[in-house]
Amino acid sequence: MKKVALFFGLFILLTACNNADQAVVSPTIDAEMVVLKAEGNPDQGLVQLSIEGMMCEVGCAGKINKELFSVEGVSDVAIVYEDNRETDFANVKYDPSKVKVEDLIQAVQMIADGDLYHVSKAEITQFQTGKQQPSSNKGGADEGAQLNFNFELPGVADIIQHFLPLN
Repeated sequence: MKKVALFFGLFILLTACNNADQAVVSPTIDAEMVVLKAEGNPDQGLVQLSIEGMMCEVGCAGKINKELFSVEGVSDVAIVYEDNRETDFANVKYDPSKVKVEDLIQAVQMIADGDLYHVSKAEITQFQTGKQQPSSNKGGADEGAQLNFNFELPGVADIIQHFLPLN
């Protein structure tokens, strides 16, 4: 009887040690990468991550926000979440000399051992100083074309005036 108990104890010990040796496999980064060029500070990067799997604004958005802020080189994070939408977004400002976009994707996809969130697309804005000369591409589209982002939100007075025009 002692030999049987010793055999089972040894068997359990060996199988437990084998499970401890298994490495955690990180999720594959298969996000579509889109690079946009814009005039601005080249020491700053901006990326919009398209994230699938978010279920709530407080828990999911909060956890993703926290994980992205924990990455060295990230200076700002804004989560854009809407109920019942399949894909939500994280807008991240970062220092490209300290962090790569792949690191940001990995930070999101490693939450809960990679079982919750998937980044399907990353729209990366690379800022450059000065104006570039457009290339003479005969195909019609300039490969080095720049995008300038000027974006303003309307004020409360503008919104009221839009719906209640004053005569």
